Amino acid sequence: MIALFGQDSGSFSRYARPYTPRERGERGPGWLSRLMDRRRQNAQERAAQRAEEDRRRREQEATPTSDTSPANAQGKTWTSRRRLLLKLFIKPNQINYGETANLIWGTRDAKQVQIFEGSGRIIMSRKVSRGFVSGSLKVSPKVRTNYTLRATGYDNSTRQIVKRLVVTQLALPHGNPKTKKLLEDKKYYEGRIRKEKEQLSGIKRNLDENNRKKLHESQINAGLKRIRKKEKDIKDYEAKLDEIERMLRSNYR
Repeated sequence: MIALFGQDSGSFSRYARPYTPRERGERGPGWLSRLMDRRRQNAQERAAQRAEEDRRRREQEATPTSDTSPANAQGKTWTSRRRLLLKLFIKPNQINYGETANLIWGTRDAKQVQIFEGSGRIIMSRKVSRGFVSGSLKVSPKVRTNYTLRATGYDNSTRQIVKRLVVTQLALPHGNPKTKKLLEDKKYYEGRIRKEKEQLSGIKRNLDENNRKKLHESQINAGLKRIRKKEKDIKDYEAKLDEIERMLRSNYR
């Protein structure tokens, strides 16, 4: 028997060589069982390789460090490659004076969580364990208040999220003429802010990418000028509303 080329292959016959005994025995007795053994061995090697790759990836996601932390009972902290996540909800997000709302928060891979009220007063600070942690807190402010959830990760990165709780119908001494005037001004500015925001959103819709192609440059510039004016008016009205609420608090006290 001739390997590669036969005797009748013409000029290529010089490359011909006879089969070796090993090659002749490949299809001898038991060749199918040997083939299946090789396939099983290759499958086992590929499975072991995938398992090793998974193990290395898990080690990269969580690598032990030499720092100590109360988050780990063995005195080790874990530096996570995953992104620090946090969520904050206020239910309900609008209450009447004297009512209570729930702050519902959640974090992932944070080592410390803080909640700030208003301009920076800490109402909650706690150390948490690695993984997903959640909790809730009851609040009852007298005026609308911003609440900030700030989380610090094991790599010392910091993220925060801000939510606002609106308080309406302040229980103030309505018999005072000054208080009545402040309440009227408060209602007026709240309506102005709501109206200005609606007009601002309408102007921005008119100046979106699809409509800009149909407008002249002078119309676009005029629209941008109106947007800047509306934003300035909203900011001024919000500042006046904050001042009215501070005056109402002082009258109530």
